[in-house]
Amino acid sequence: MHYLPQEDNSSESLGRALWLEWRESERQTGAIANGISKAFSG
Repeated sequence: MHYLPQEDNSSESLGRALWLEWRESERQTGAIANGISKAFSG
């Protein structure tokens, strides 16, 4: 697993990794939106 390489493939570990993936995706989406807003605001 990318986020938790030391963990096994239990459902709890996989759930934690999916949550971390979702959280990172949301963070990046916000950063990209802010960058686009700044780029077009002049």
